[in-house]
Amino acid sequence: MCIAEVSEHSLYYTVIGIIWYCTVMRLEAWVLGALLALLMERPAESSLQEKTIPDHHHALTTPCWAAEEYLMLKECYACPNFQYKTTTECSVTGFVEQVKCATSNKEEYKSCRSVVREKEIFWEFVGSMIIASVVVSLIVIFRQRTLDRRALEKVRKQIESI
Repeated sequence: MCIAEVSEHSLYYTVIGIIWYCTVMRLEAWVLGALLALLMERPAESSLQEKTIPDHHHALTTPCWAAEEYLMLKECYACPNFQYKTTTECSVTGFVEQVKCATSNKEEYKSCRSVVREKEIFWEFVGSMIIASVVVSLIVIFRQRTLDRRALEKVRKQIESI
């Protein structure tokens, strides 16, 4: 529930003030909630450590690329839907690269981070921050004009009463 200070203005200005205060508080809460939801929606793609999820294929073994040198067969690419469900490496970041280990001659998938996707995420963040700053700036400007108008009205009433 929104609570605003009751001033010596008429009931009209008090009601307008409460509505304005409640609207600003709801807007700020909504913007903050939306930003938090966006941040919570994104997976933690920023960690450089590889996460291994045990399954029936890799239960007791470590990947060959972790213990020996490897050659990259395919650069980092987005996992197709079927591979996303069947390969555990895809579920970490959604991107994999195909590698071939030098000593054991095994071909495996290694989870990776896409530079293109990282750039997209960065620019989405910058864009949302610019939009948020413009919205907050407009709110501040509108609020300042409202306060200036109230102050001028108060001065006008004081001058008229003289």
